Amino acid sequence: TVKDVTASLTDFKTGRLIKTSVAGLTASRDEKGVFLASDLTIGDESFSVSLTVRDETAAAPRFSIGLNNAGLAFKAAGTFDKASESVQADIRAVIADLAVLKAFTGKNWPSLKNTTVTAQVAGTVRNVTVPAFEIVSNTPDALALKLNGEVRSFKPVDWRVKADVDAPAAGKIDGLPAFPAAKAQFDIEKSDKFALNIAALEIGSSALSGKVSARENAFAAEVNAKRINLAELALIRPATLKKDPAPAVRTGGAQGKRAGGDVFSPEPLPFEKLRAADIRVKINVADLTGADGSKLGRAALSAVMQNGRFVLSDVSLGGRAVVRANFDAAGNAAAARVAARFDQMPLGWFFANARQGVLSGEIALAGRGGSEREIASSLDGRVFLNARGL
Repeated sequence: TVKDVTASLTDFKTGRLIKTSVAGLTASRDEKGVFLASDLTIGDESFSVSLTVRDETAAAPRFSIGLNNAGLAFKAAGTFDKASESVQADIRAVIADLAVLKAFTGKNWPSLKNTTVTAQVAGTVRNVTVPAFEIVSNTPDALALKLNGEVRSFKPVDWRVKADVDAPAAGKIDGLPAFPAAKAQFDIEKSDKFALNIAALEIGSSALSGKVSARENAFAAEVNAKRINLAELALIRPATLKKDPAPAVRTGGAQGKRAGGDVFSPEPLPFEKLRAADIRVKINVADLTGADGSKLGRAALSAVMQNGRFVLSDVSLGGRAVVRANFDAAGNAAAARVAARFDQMPLGWFFANARQGVLSGEIALAGRGGSEREIASSLDGRVFLNARGL
């Protein structure tokens, strides 16, 4: 038996000092196996910890690990194959408040209530997989969440997760942004590519579905919205999660600026990357409401980039704004062209504080060059904007 051991551990990655103490450690052995029990304190949280190993002389000993306190009940039970150095285990954790995880991670977590985590773990120390996991959380009258999926590999990353979210008042939870009542069903896959499939997403009266995918040199997105209400979305407020004070970081005054204060870089454009890029974006909104609550009607955007040629077409906004653009980097120099027309476009569509005023005008510009600076300096055309009623 060991009592009253205190230690300070340092996380060398973050520099965080972790104060840990063991009030008591008891170890025993009998014909059935080995048993360890301890009272452990990490930071401000105290836990009772237990480890049991059965059939320790067998080819695949059985083990169980327990970690418990008033807000957390964790158990892992399984077997360890000595020959292959592989493990198979079932994990279950019941967490009263997710904020308790700060003791282990050093980071603040959203205060989600009544969270249950179950998972199957298999593999070796160097290649751990999670064939199945499920996370269910229910904070009454605020957020209900269900996630399930699998982790086929941690390195390289290969996982998928399916989510079902019902958030009538997520802003009540410390650490989550405040936004109108929301519901969502989606699934995400991450491997050598990223794929997001949104079966349904509702935020207030806004409703949409779509899919997004990305891999090296390629990006595709298609979004179809029945309604988008910018007036409601403007009410979204950032998360209120309290953060521990971070050490000040001294940065140079010129950091983030181009050499010489240039707005446009004189460096040659990355033509090889531009020619390799494969981008396809299509967005349709059947019913768009502006930030001031006015009805805009239909909005659409279509953009494609292949073989170094980018075309932005079919960009329209309630019949009051139309934008088109072309960028051709297929040759040794890039050619850029943009055309836009605004017709009595209320400024309140985009600025909730702009209670009056309309914008009309046209933009037609074209340029050519091998760098941002060359294109900007060669721009030729006309810009006419007329704001009235301000």
